[in-house]
Amino acid sequence: MGYIKGFEDKYPKELVDVRMNIEGSVIGLLAKDLLIIDDSNIKVTDFKSEEGRIYYKVLRDIRKKGFVSLDESTLLANLSGDILEKFDSVGGYDQLYNLSTIVDVKNSESILDNLQRENILLNLYDKGFGLLKPMTDDNGKEYIPLNKFRKMNSENIISFYEIELNKELKTFYEKIKVIYQKEFENAGRYI
Repeated sequence: MGYIKGFEDKYPKELVDVRMNIEGSVIGLLAKDLLIIDDSNIKVTDFKSEEGRIYYKVLRDIRKKGFVSLDESTLLANLSGDILEKFDSVGGYDQLYNLSTIVDVKNSESILDNLQRENILLNLYDKGFGLLKPMTDDNGKEYIPLNKFRKMNSENIISFYEIELNKELKTFYEKIKVIYQKEFENAGRYI
């Protein structure tokens, strides 16, 4: 199946390449502990792969029915024709089970944040932020923002831009201050 229609055409490969693994880890985590669905604010649209969306819908629906753990018989008894067919087309229970074995619930916060981070990066790209355009840090060292952001959590990315905006505001206010000082000095000459 792959990504939803148009996703790979809309975004550069650097933003697309890691998503399958991240989405797979999130799905594995949710399959391992359905209660995480209640505590997270994950939506179907957070997943950009067809598989991720199908698995998430299935897990969410199973959880809505009150189940707290997952097994094959629960899935088969609670999935109807069309949904079961889609579920089986992306690997079914075996794939879901395999995904759940590669994650540790102790890492749930980081696993969920990775998906959040990647969605923030997509939103920034959509808004025209130059994630792939080289920038220079305060020490004169050049870097690609995306590479730096992949080492951060989602909160740190937001903080990064807040800091950058504050630096720009400070520079702006310093320039205004200089202009007003010059105007004030010039006005004093005529008094």
